[in-house]
Amino acid sequence: MRPSFDRLANRNRGDEGLIRIRLLGTVAVIDGTESVAEVRGRRLAALLAALALEAGAVVPVSRLVGAVWGEEIPASPENSLHTLVKRLRAITGRAAVDWVEPGYVLVVEPDAVDAHRFGRSFDAGRRALAEGRAQVAVAELDRMLELWKGPALGDAAQTEVLRAAAEALGEQRLRAVELHADACLELGRAAEVVRGLAAEASAHPFRESLAARLVTALAAAGRPSDALRAFRRIEWMLRTERGVEPSALLRRAVAPLEPPAEPQRAALTGQAPPRRLTSFVGRGAEVCEVAALLRRHRLVTLVGPGGIGKTRLANELVLAHGARLMDGYGFAELSAVAPDLSSTAVRNAVAAAVCAAVAPGVLLEEPGGDWTDALVRVLGRQRMLLILDNCEHVISAVAELAVDLLARLPRLTILATSRQLLAVDCEQLYPVRALPVPTPEASVDGAVACAAVRLFLDRATAVRPDFELSEDNCRAITTVVRTLDGVPLALELAAARLHGLSPQALADRLDDRFDLLANGSRQAAPRHRSLRAMVAWSWALLPTAEAELACRLSVFAGSTTLEAITGVCGADIDDQETVADWLAGLVAMSLVEFDGRRYRMLDTIRTYAADELARVGETERWERAHAAWFVDFCEAGARELRGPAQREWMRRFAADHANCEAALAWSIRHREPEVAVRLFGDLAWYWLFRGRRTHMSTWRSRVLDLTGARIPPGCTGSFLMCRYAEEISAPVIVVRPESIPDTSAEFEHLIRVAMTEPRGIHPFFMLLLALREHYRGDRSLLDRCATAEEGGLRGQALVIRAYEDVDAKPIESIFADLEAAVDCLSDSGDPRTLCAAMLELAQMRVLWHGIDCAAPSISRATELLSDELSPDIWHQVLLVAANLHLCGGDIAGATGYLAGAEKIDPTDLTGAEITNRCQNRAYMAWREGRIDHAFELFENVVSPTLLRTDFHSVTRMFVPARWRAIFAAVSVDADRMDTAVQQLRIAREYAASASPLMLLDVAFAHALAALAADLPEHAARILGAQRRGYRGEGRTVLGPDDQRAVVLARKALGDEAFEKFAGEGEDTALEPLLVEVEHAVVALR
Repeated sequence: MRPSFDRLANRNRGDEGLIRIRLLGTVAVIDGTESVAEVRGRRLAALLAALALEAGAVVPVSRLVGAVWGEEIPASPENSLHTLVKRLRAITGRAAVDWVEPGYVLVVEPDAVDAHRFGRSFDAGRRALAEGRAQVAVAELDRMLELWKGPALGDAAQTEVLRAAAEALGEQRLRAVELHADACLELGRAAEVVRGLAAEASAHPFRESLAARLVTALAAAGRPSDALRAFRRIEWMLRTERGVEPSALLRRAVAPLEPPAEPQRAALTGQAPPRRLTSFVGRGAEVCEVAALLRRHRLVTLVGPGGIGKTRLANELVLAHGARLMDGYGFAELSAVAPDLSSTAVRNAVAAAVCAAVAPGVLLEEPGGDWTDALVRVLGRQRMLLILDNCEHVISAVAELAVDLLARLPRLTILATSRQLLAVDCEQLYPVRALPVPTPEASVDGAVACAAVRLFLDRATAVRPDFELSEDNCRAITTVVRTLDGVPLALELAAARLHGLSPQALADRLDDRFDLLANGSRQAAPRHRSLRAMVAWSWALLPTAEAELACRLSVFAGSTTLEAITGVCGADIDDQETVADWLAGLVAMSLVEFDGRRYRMLDTIRTYAADELARVGETERWERAHAAWFVDFCEAGARELRGPAQREWMRRFAADHANCEAALAWSIRHREPEVAVRLFGDLAWYWLFRGRRTHMSTWRSRVLDLTGARIPPGCTGSFLMCRYAEEISAPVIVVRPESIPDTSAEFEHLIRVAMTEPRGIHPFFMLLLALREHYRGDRSLLDRCATAEEGGLRGQALVIRAYEDVDAKPIESIFADLEAAVDCLSDSGDPRTLCAAMLELAQMRVLWHGIDCAAPSISRATELLSDELSPDIWHQVLLVAANLHLCGGDIAGATGYLAGAEKIDPTDLTGAEITNRCQNRAYMAWREGRIDHAFELFENVVSPTLLRTDFHSVTRMFVPARWRAIFAAVSVDADRMDTAVQQLRIAREYAASASPLMLLDVAFAHALAALAADLPEHAARILGAQRRGYRGEGRTVLGPDDQRAVVLARKALGDEAFEKFAGEGEDTALEPLLVEVEHAVVALR
């Protein structure tokens, strides 16, 4: 539906002309002065994009809702859409977005939208080229391609509707690039388009139409060798990644460059790597890397566990690069060589097998001779690549043979595949890793981006041609590929089971993986026909001691350290170096992975080892040893989280998290309440700092189900964490008396008991008790904490004491406590607590001395945060930093911090944290003059009711009082005086309940309300009383909100009258003046 456009457009035409919309890049609005305003907010940008794609036409509400929210429809879509429209009008101008039944219309001509102009010019360029007017086509397409400033629709393309639109625009752009190249080639301007085509071909490596044009342009520009290289590159990628040959279009482009056929090289007639009948998935980069190694090294060993894909990688390398690497190659499969002979006999057998593979029919010169000599004669002086496959069971013989051959044949290169290294000086190792697997929560797009999933899907379609990845089966398939560690053979065996099992049923049965995955291809070698056979082949090669260590390692979950392995597995071994030696042997056999710091068994190998451990009846012994070691680990870690090593221990906890949880699960399974309570009490702080509350809650329920109300002896502090962990807020900057709502005598009694036990109690609980006793008139515990030996406890207590003393002591004493806290925590506190203390100090500096004095502390505080901490901690710190800059009048400084906070996903935050973000955004909007937007934001998040609490502390009430005052001031500017009066009253009551000094920080809003109600004398009296209070407290600067109130009052009264009434205010108590204004404004309404 298209309304009368002229009528609507006239309403949207200002002195500067109509707005224009950018969709070819980040969605933006461009006014008549060419000022570009990018639309911030994904959904807001999506709304503008949906309207702009149908510019000038009415877009029904239902279609807009689908474009903006997709399947995540809000509870009240029409109201939510209306709110977005109001925000959009603030950017485009109110008349630019109009309501016309049954939806909204963007009141601009289609040509005001770059995407529409591009489409029209694309058609014009295509027609011009078809008509032989190449020059016109180049000019038209040049101009239109310059419109593109990034991917179409930018971040707005999050729903199916807009993704489809963005993909269509992107496809049209690529076609325009190709048309532009065709036109330039026709004009003989090939060199001009080479660089652009190369960049596009790199970004879209499988688009053969682009590659064909790049090949043609390079050839036409006099660069035939580069053209051939470009063709070879995409030919290889198509074959290795997609399993297809280049198209006819690409073949035609390269045909003029192909040299005439040469006589075939004299290569050996022996066995070549077999061509596999399945596609090769996810190893393209590895093929190139190994090929590069073979150009520099004469002996390269592909090493990795069974089923990882070493043989297939070698095959594909030879097929893709063999002809360019060597004059000939031979492939020798050694698995059939018997290892149970004398060392000389085994070596001779290996040489005979290699000789038979590369040159069948060759005979020894004399019976009983050395097959190595025969092999040297066969290979001669050719530039030869010899592949020795499956070397692990005859590794010593292969190593000797390889060294001998390389010494006698200077043009020979050897590529070996083995589950263990050859361990000779000239060897270059290339570890073959499992395929990358997705995260547990991966979306369909995220899962299919991982090679392990692509391989599984490829093999699954062989047994179920209609099988595809979907939202319904994504989680199950992700579980399968993760459980099988991305090992290709295991994935292929699992995919084959889909002919009779659903993905979920397959995932559910993987605990019994060895029986489940037992029927592989009949063409495969016996060791590759089942998962058990795959592992058993390697296991049989282990010495007894190493096999025993491997069994013990099965009690670990995930990766671990040498320290943990020796601590758990070496309890009955006198020489710990022996454990390290055996572990090195397991690494060499590819049964354990080592990344330079940590050791890890693939899950399938770990399961096999666990079965072996159970078979000899030692599972319980070594699981108990594992749990005991990690109890000590967690206790040490929880203590270190309170000190300077917090960052290191956050990383250590993350690395060994699976082991800690395995120990906790063992303690619950075996009904060991002391172990369970101690582990939970220590792990809970790590979970809180990482923001893993749901995870923590699940474990808490299981531990409390085990213990009930019984506290294990000596574990009261840990038990308190079990009881109250869910009520603790990790990002809280200062401990408050109501941080845990329980005010019972029993709760405080447990804290006192824990303080007497050897294991002690976390400072959080001690400070909580100290504050509660302080509010009951007993300050002794708080003062004792402020002089404690433990630096972290002392520093936090000094911060709390400073705020509690703000009414009672000189400001110099308050600053002294805060600065002492920062010094103390700098030496012995954790970075998170130091960050909090520095922000508290910065807040006092902003209020008393201004933002220039506080800015260095703010900057240093934010630098202390580490990536290991949870998003909600980052969010709160960034918002505090932004707010301090806003309070200090530095909008530019606040912008960066607020932008950082807004990048954090709201799903990682609580409702209170989202409210805090919205309030800061509203404050920023008000300071920037966007009054209506600021009021709308505040109105949506601020409760009209009072906060109720038994503890009216400065730390508890300052922030809500300040926000209410700001909301009141915004309401005044928005001419919403009813709301303003309501918020003024709440702000005053909050402030007065905590401290008379807090009234000074909310007074500006009452002054602005008095000025708006034409009561400038009242405003001046309030500001005079505030001035007296600030002077008495030693404040040397006024904040920007206070300054604004003073400037407006002086402007309304004149300087002389202002000073007269302000002087009267200095002789009057502040609170009655605030109440008087509230009543006066109400009376005038």
